[in-house]
Amino acid sequence: MNIEFHYYTIYYLAKEAGFNHSDSKIIAYSSQFVDNNLIAYSIKTQKEIYKTKASQNYGFWDNSFPEEAYIPFHFFPGNTDYPASK
Repeated sequence: MNIEFHYYTIYYLAKEAGFNHSDSKIIAYSSQFVDNNLIAYSIKTQKEIYKTKASQNYGFWDNSFPEEAYIPFHFFPGNTDYPASK
């Protein structure tokens, strides 16, 4: 999609909001990754296999895609114990 907004503008806004360079990059990358995440992955942990969902699809998708991808992947929950997330 639009890296100028989803990465660079978000990075700039995070810096202006007082986040440090490292945290600003994480926030900006998280915003951009939603558009870059075209395929699902299976990630093997010590306890289980975690399956991700693609959060972008430049082709055809059914009516469930906005609810299953756009909404949950564009609005990440914050860790309220971490000061920068507030």
